[in-house]
This record gives sequence, C-alpha cells and structure tokens, in this order.
Amino acid sequence: MTGTVKRIVPERGFGFIEDSRGTEYFFHRSSVDNFDSLQGGETASFEPEDGPKGKRANNVQIGVAAAAESTAPEAPAAEATDAGAEAESAPVDQA
Repeated sequence: MTGTVKRIVPERGFGFIEDSRGTEYFFHRSSVDNFDSLQGGETASFEPEDGPKGKRANNVQIGVAAAAESTAPEAPAAEATDAGAEAESAPVDQA
C-alpha cells in the first residue's frame, strides 16, 4: 500500500501516513530505516495492519522505491481513466 507521511513526532519516535482514501496509519521509528531524516510529505509504501490501538504501518519504505511501487498498482486504473477521457473527447473532436 502507498501513502504520504502526514505527521512526524520525532521526540516520541512515531508518525502517521495517510493513504489515498484519507485513512491514517500509525508508524513507529523501528518500522522505517531513515526515521531521523523524515520531513513529512514524502511518499511511502508500507504494509497495513490492524493493531490493538488502530491501523498501523509496518515495513515503511520512503522515497524513490515507494514512488515506483505506488505507480505500478495504479496503472490499470490510469488506463481506465485514459480510455474514459478518450471516449469523452471523441464527441468533441467530431463536433
């Protein structure tokens, strides 16, 4: 799953990632390799889990690998969107 780092609490060692649907996932510094360099707004890939206190992100990956991973699953949806755009533009081109 992918999302965006929304909030980091460095002094307490945790943060939150928000997915594309707006669901927030808690993550602990131990689940990300470069926690001390996080600034917020980065793209992240992670494994979602239902923890005892709510949704949790495990195996968090930040940066380029996460960005590449986030585009792969969305490719079929983008193709469907492109097809819909072409269908909408066809009447405009014929008019």
